[in-house]
Amino acid sequence: MRKTMKRVCAIFLALMMLMGTFSVDVFAGKIIEGTKKDKLYLSWKYYSFDKTSKTHTEVQALEEGASYCAQLLFSNNPTAAEDTVIGADFLCRYDTAAVNIPNTGDNTSKSVFTSLPVIIAANNDGNGSLSVHIGTTSGIEEYGEIIESGVFFETHFTAQKAVGKTELSNLFQLAQNSTVFDVNEKDFTIVEAPVFIANAPSDATFYPSDTEEAVAQKLTGTFIDASGTSTDVSVTSVTFKDALTAGENMVTASYEYEGVTYTCDVTINVTADTLTKIEVTKQPKLNYASGEALDLSGMVVTATYASGKTKELTGYTTEPEAGDKLTIAANDRNPVKVSYDGKTANTDNLTVSAKVVEKPKATGTYTYDGTAQTFAITGSDRDYYTITGQTSGTNAGSYEAAASLNNTTETSWVDNTKDDVTLTWTINPKAIEPTIADIPDQEYTGSRIEPKITVKDGETPLTEDDYTVSYGDNISVGVNNGSVTIKAAENGNYKFSDKTAYFNIVAQAGSISITANGAEYTGSAYAESNIEVTKNNETANVTLTYYTDANATELTTTDSGASSNGAAPKNAGTYYVKASMEASGNYGSAESTVASFTITKKALTITADNQSITFGDAAPDYTFTATGYVGDDGDSVVTANPDCDYKPGDNAGTYTITVTAEAANYEITCKPGTLTVAKKQLTAADLTPAAGNPPAKEYDGTNALPNVTYQVTINGQAYTVNGKAKFADKYVGTGKTVTFTPNAFNSTNYEFETGLTMTFTADITAKSLTVTGLTATDRVYDGTKDVTLTGGALTGVISSDDVSADMPKSGKVESADASAAAKPVNYGTITLTGTDARNYTLTQPAVTVTISKATPELGTVSYTGTVFTSTQKSAVTLTRTNETVPGTLKLDGEGTFETSGEKTYAYTFTPDDTTNYETVTGFVTINVQKDELKSIAVEVNPTKTAYTYPDKFNPDGMVVKATYASSRTEIVPNEKLSYTTDALPAGTTSITISYTSDGVTKEAAVTITVAKGKVDLSDYRWPESTTFTYDGKEHSIELTGSNEQVASISYTGNKATYVGTYTAEAAFTLKDADNYEIKAATKPGTATLTISHAKRELTSTATETNPATLTKDGRTLDLTSLVTTNAGEKSELTFACTELHGCELNGSILKSGTTYDVTLAITVSAGAVYVNDDSTPEYTAADDLTIYVTIVNKQDAGLHVTGISETMTYGEETEWRYSVEHGSEDGRISCAVNPLTGVLENDLHVLKAIGVGTATVTITYDSAEYHAEETFTITVQPKAVTVKADDKSRAFGEANPELTWSLQDGSSLVGQDTLNLSISTDANETSVPSNYPITLTEVAGANPNYAVTTQNGTLTVTQKTLSDSDVTINAIPDQAYTGQAIEPEVTVNDYLADDYDVTYADNIRVGTATATVRFKGNYSGTVSKTFQITPKALTVSGVAASNKVYDGTTTATITATLQGVVNGDSVQLTPPAADFDTKDAGTGKAVTIAAGGSFTISGADAGNYTLTQPTVSNLTADITPATLTAPGNQTVTIRNNVTTKQTVSLPAVSGVEADGTLIPVSVTVSENSAACFAVAPTYEAGVITYQLADGLDAAHVSETQTVTVTLGFGGNYNTVSYQLTISITDRQPQAELTYTGATVMTYGETLTLRSAGGSGSGAVSYTVREDTGKAEITGDQLKATQAGTVYVMVHKAADADYTEASSSEVAITIRKAVPTGTPAYTKITSAGKTLADAKLTTVGGTFSVPGSVAWELPDTTTVVANRAYTWIFTPGDTTNYESISGEIVLYNFVDTPYFPAIIGDSSKFNFHDVTRFDYFYDAVKWAVDHDITSGTGRFTFSPNAACTRAQTVTFLWRAAGSPRPVSTVNPFTDVHYGDYFYQAVLWAVENGITMGTSATTFSPDATVTRAQVVTFLWRANGQPAAWNSGFTDVSADAYYAKAVAWALQNGITTGTGFGVFSPDAACTRAQIVTFLYRYLG
Repeated sequence: MRKTMKRVCAIFLALMMLMGTFSVDVFAGKIIEGTKKDKLYLSWKYYSFDKTSKTHTEVQALEEGASYCAQLLFSNNPTAAEDTVIGADFLCRYDTAAVNIPNTGDNTSKSVFTSLPVIIAANNDGNGSLSVHIGTTSGIEEYGEIIESGVFFETHFTAQKAVGKTELSNLFQLAQNSTVFDVNEKDFTIVEAPVFIANAPSDATFYPSDTEEAVAQKLTGTFIDASGTSTDVSVTSVTFKDALTAGENMVTASYEYEGVTYTCDVTINVTADTLTKIEVTKQPKLNYASGEALDLSGMVVTATYASGKTKELTGYTTEPEAGDKLTIAANDRNPVKVSYDGKTANTDNLTVSAKVVEKPKATGTYTYDGTAQTFAITGSDRDYYTITGQTSGTNAGSYEAAASLNNTTETSWVDNTKDDVTLTWTINPKAIEPTIADIPDQEYTGSRIEPKITVKDGETPLTEDDYTVSYGDNISVGVNNGSVTIKAAENGNYKFSDKTAYFNIVAQAGSISITANGAEYTGSAYAESNIEVTKNNETANVTLTYYTDANATELTTTDSGASSNGAAPKNAGTYYVKASMEASGNYGSAESTVASFTITKKALTITADNQSITFGDAAPDYTFTATGYVGDDGDSVVTANPDCDYKPGDNAGTYTITVTAEAANYEITCKPGTLTVAKKQLTAADLTPAAGNPPAKEYDGTNALPNVTYQVTINGQAYTVNGKAKFADKYVGTGKTVTFTPNAFNSTNYEFETGLTMTFTADITAKSLTVTGLTATDRVYDGTKDVTLTGGALTGVISSDDVSADMPKSGKVESADASAAAKPVNYGTITLTGTDARNYTLTQPAVTVTISKATPELGTVSYTGTVFTSTQKSAVTLTRTNETVPGTLKLDGEGTFETSGEKTYAYTFTPDDTTNYETVTGFVTINVQKDELKSIAVEVNPTKTAYTYPDKFNPDGMVVKATYASSRTEIVPNEKLSYTTDALPAGTTSITISYTSDGVTKEAAVTITVAKGKVDLSDYRWPESTTFTYDGKEHSIELTGSNEQVASISYTGNKATYVGTYTAEAAFTLKDADNYEIKAATKPGTATLTISHAKRELTSTATETNPATLTKDGRTLDLTSLVTTNAGEKSELTFACTELHGCELNGSILKSGTTYDVTLAITVSAGAVYVNDDSTPEYTAADDLTIYVTIVNKQDAGLHVTGISETMTYGEETEWRYSVEHGSEDGRISCAVNPLTGVLENDLHVLKAIGVGTATVTITYDSAEYHAEETFTITVQPKAVTVKADDKSRAFGEANPELTWSLQDGSSLVGQDTLNLSISTDANETSVPSNYPITLTEVAGANPNYAVTTQNGTLTVTQKTLSDSDVTINAIPDQAYTGQAIEPEVTVNDYLADDYDVTYADNIRVGTATATVRFKGNYSGTVSKTFQITPKALTVSGVAASNKVYDGTTTATITATLQGVVNGDSVQLTPPAADFDTKDAGTGKAVTIAAGGSFTISGADAGNYTLTQPTVSNLTADITPATLTAPGNQTVTIRNNVTTKQTVSLPAVSGVEADGTLIPVSVTVSENSAACFAVAPTYEAGVITYQLADGLDAAHVSETQTVTVTLGFGGNYNTVSYQLTISITDRQPQAELTYTGATVMTYGETLTLRSAGGSGSGAVSYTVREDTGKAEITGDQLKATQAGTVYVMVHKAADADYTEASSSEVAITIRKAVPTGTPAYTKITSAGKTLADAKLTTVGGTFSVPGSVAWELPDTTTVVANRAYTWIFTPGDTTNYESISGEIVLYNFVDTPYFPAIIGDSSKFNFHDVTRFDYFYDAVKWAVDHDITSGTGRFTFSPNAACTRAQTVTFLWRAAGSPRPVSTVNPFTDVHYGDYFYQAVLWAVENGITMGTSATTFSPDATVTRAQVVTFLWRANGQPAAWNSGFTDVSADAYYAKAVAWALQNGITTGTGFGVFSPDAACTRAQIVTFLYRYLG
């Protein structure tokens, strides 16, 4: 595919170059990278070329004007078949100043290898481009072998200037997109020699720091000279494009050779200058004690890089890091490891010794206080040991702890020991006076009572472990009858004396509870049996009291149905009951909680009673029936309202009677009833005729009276009643009776009685007819008033009626003048006839005629003289040879001639009599001279000549004058001038002014000066504030402002961090320094940057209003944790307190005492901070800060509860979580909900919303030391649910389906909850098809825990579907064709007209039509009925015969008009054949219709009609004389001294029939002939004879005499005229000049034109006239540019003795070119495939031109194995290229890969490049079988390879049987004994077949031509005689002419196509064996 695209692209590029619109970048001495590794070396060589000897001589320089050729040589072509070159696409550039390549001639056909087709297209339009395409199928071969070196192509050129050796190397260059490719479509790497190639060796390393010289030394180079020889060379120099960076960099390497510098871009891989090692070159401090920080100050680390560069490092890392604490284990005798960028180095080893630690001691006295206490220790070095064991305690007792060194390796005690140190300390019991909390009264239980007690030390509770408890008897009821005693626990936390407390024992309280169950309303009081009672005193009496509220405050009353207040209720509702129990014995009285119960309503059904009335009646009384009462209840307990939306006047139909009802104790279900309203009957008395009824109708051939309606008035509203009205018959008359039958009255409320009709009278009036088609024949003005009428037909006659009329044939107009408007024609009156004429009237038609203006004859219009493009057209006066009609003749248009050259211009002739004559327009040829621009000059310089960048040139004031070829001058407006509009660069001294007029451009110059622009920097300002307060950060100042010319600003002294004063200065860099400079006065000065001291600040959150807290009893607090400072270390802070309230303050540690609820005020101080050095502080001392600490007893636990929100939704559950900031192991969490029931409940940590309402939730945390609680108020909201009534559907007349509802939008109910909803619809069985709402509502108050949103549903009542079995349609009668849609009435039994619509199909044309009933309203479905449409009868009128011009036959033409065709129908009338009485011209000649002839009709609509034949007689018409074509006029030239008689033969007159007789009418000569002729010219028998007078002097030389001959040919023809122009000259005519060159050529070829004859020394030239073809002539070269025919004429210029001569035109046939190539296709690999599967395509094929390819057979053809299928290629340019075809075997029987060749049946014939479908297949096989050839390789024959002379005679010799030559004398120096062709050459010479190329040379390796081969064969056959071959390229005198003719006559050759033999073409191996096979085989 790509090769095809390359070829297409190459052709496209060539075309683009020819058009001059293509340019490419070229290179010399570079490499074009391809897709394969093979390099192909290319180089240019230049030769002088001798066309005669065809020899080349290499040159090193060019001479101006000499002819040369350039060859592109190649070398290093691989010889492997799959790697070798098979083609190339080159795009070359050449120096157009030095090279001129002709577009024709030798440059298009030169190639070293004849098997390598070359297409070369050159472009000399200034682009200097050369497109070359080379292609072959088997590679570059010589004698069948692939060659490694040779010449690709050569192109011939003329040197336009002298070119030296240096310039010669760049004369021709390849473009970068040139390609050379192999058979696998891979591109070679093209190396254009001479070339220098630089390479970066694999072992070379490049660094960013390398210099250009260093890189040059590392690179290697190769120089390849013009022959492709490569030499290793050194790189001369290297140039960097950019600074080197790591990665790939492109550099330019240079090499000098023979004074020429060659450069090459080479990519080097630059390696980052990697670090190779680092080392510590200066050691840090090395001796330390364990735990001491590492100090690296003073250490120096040096890095060494791969390039050898070193530098002192910063930014490295160490292990350990500076400041790290050192240990013996990790660091002693180990170095510090330094790391940087992956490299490491070590310091010398460190020395680390053990740390000496002071031993600790226990100190202090401790007493139990309920808190954990930690003992204090003495001694420093606390960080080096760990205290373990009982370091703290809460309870009283002795404790023991131990101090252990953290690291015995690193540390030791001061006594040099390392064992643990034991520390002992004690907490003493607390002495207290305990109290026992009051014990509440205890309820009698019958056994000893042991209540829990609470013991406290003050407010502090004691635990049960702190004491023991003992109880008294504690059984008897009484005051202080119970006692409890406590004692201090042994080893406890407290010590105290025994303590006893007393309490009361009281009687047990009574207990009662109840559960009330709900009940349904029964009509009686609620039964106590529904209540369950539970009590602890079984003998006590129980009293029940009923209430109506949950708080039990409102007693039931009679309103509740109770018999008395508080008694059991009867009525439905929710009630509450409470039970009370009396006190007795050991139990007290009791009262239960309130229980609720519900008395639900009883179900009751109320149904509305059905009713019936007639439309218009008043509504009846509506009643109902109820079922379901209980007890004594009846209708009196119900309030019911039956109702209906019907009101008097509502439409007939059915209406729903609804009922609404309510009762206190019943749940009512209401059911609707039906009110039926019947239609009211209408009688004849109710109908009155409509006011607009027609009193008459126009006759239409039927008895129907359309548009009759009646009215019926109902309730004051008039309604129209449609129906059918009919007369008794169809005829015209007055007072005729009409019967009206109304259609069914499709009213909602009314209907007609059966059989209703009405009668009245009306008229039928006559139908008006018109005449159509009666026309007058328009004509040209001739001065008469007569008019001819034709046609005419009646229009409007009903097809079945008998009516006709005779049409007039002629008429007259009032005035004979021409007129643009139509003139009325008077023709008489047309009368109607026929049996039905009484039913019609006729409107006489108006007929008009147009008499157009005549067109004047002007003769020849011409102009003589010279004009310029600036000449005014109005100044030109034209002449004409015919002035019969007076008028004015002038050129069209105003102004000047715009373009030069010989062109045609429009003219207009305006006659004086414009009424009767047309204005005439035409064209005249005028040669206009171009008034070309010659120069321009600046007359006045512009006002402004001094500029400052970036000013632009201002031409104001400048005056430029243009001078033209005609010496005309003009001042050119500045806007038409061209000059630079860019900013003027500084230093510019002149401006070029140019002006272009009509494609010519001239220039002038203006002198100016341009100074640099000034850049104003005044916009730049230093910031107003340049002082910063120290904050540890770097501060900087920069200028603000902008100027587009400033590229960058650099600063010094503008950045600082530490306190001090600094000077900042700025430097500017401009973007365009060449054109701008800084305006010095505006450059900003310096600025001062100041860093001032910062104030040290102290802050704390422990304020007086928000103090920090510390628990009492020895707790500690580090006060530094309460203070924040902006600078310095917290360890520098000092703390002081004047009143400690028993607390201790040691440094920053505050320790609490026993006092609490006191607040300490502590003063904090901080000094100055030095950061940079000790001279100036960065921070000044801080102001003192007071912080506050409160000593507390029990602290806030810091409770945080999450997961609880203010609102919840019914059914929602939420899990809460808690956390405390301070807690202890004894802490407990609890949750309390209020109210306990109904809204929320808590389950562990989950709150559940169980009902709508509001509740509080309290979360409490409590422990011995911490306490907190949090309370939430939560509102439980109803759960939102959406419910929707489900959509339902049913058909009209059916009962409603069950109505249901469903939850929507993801709604759900909680648990087993249900919803109480009401659902209903108003639709019933009589409801018409529509959508009816299904109403869904919530029962009020029935769903308290839900917020219910209801959505209504839809009940869809659909139409009832009807079919054929349900419906009967009445029969439809036949209908006559009208051309319109026919829609007869259709009636359907048992259904009203409102129930359906009728549509029609096929109801226009004759045939079967269909009426379709489509039901609507309450019904759906379709049923159909057919009916017939019959043809309409047509008639013929206006039959006439047409006039004609004499044509030598009697054939006449009949015209007529077809009557009755429906407007718009396509029906044509064909008249019968007819003849005139004779063929001669005449008027009123009789015309007779041929026997049996008849009129016929045809057309798309003819099938809808029948034709009635007319009666025809007495037809006449005219035959006018024929107009002949005059013979072409002639001009003859005669010398003035020739006085003999001369004759001139007239050309034949065309257009004369065989019977025409030549009759001379007159012979005239021009007026000035008397003195020129001795005898006046005469005419006889087609010949003019004339004789010049003796002694004509110079006055008569150059005169022209005109002889006019007028000829006639009898009455059947008009006369014609002929002119002979005799030109008298003093020079004699030349001999006949003829064209002798070839007359056939091929598109794209160039033909050399040849001529013979003529006289004198005048130059020969050629002109071409294009016809169907196109061609261009350059000198004697004719280039074919479009296939077809062109005409060439030879011209020979006049000289002193001879006049100019021209030959007659000769037709040159330009044949279409024949494309080459084959298509691509998809191989078929299995049977059953079609040609479509082969996917034939040009993409990937080898076609030489664009086009399309397709199979000859349809794509659906199944592919048969081993069969060849023909493809046809159609070029895109079918004008210039032939289609070609070929065959492909798509599917082989055996499944092996298909080769484009046939394997022969013997080992000798086994060529892959010869197929059965090749024309030479049999010939090759014959040649192999007869040992004439064995091919060029094992599997190749190379059929397209060119044959040499040696191969050719060898083939002939072998074909003759390889005879031994008689002679052993070898006359040739280039034929040697041992050559394979030695005996063949000797045999050929002695048999006269060849004599060699000279007396001593045979040229065995020279390519043999086709002419030479047939000549060899002809001579071998004895040189038999033969006639002319007829080939256009074989001249009769050629040495091979007879041989070619003999070969043609004997079937040896048929040429190369289109009458061409191509004698000079190289003869291929295939052609030679074919010639031999045809001759011998």
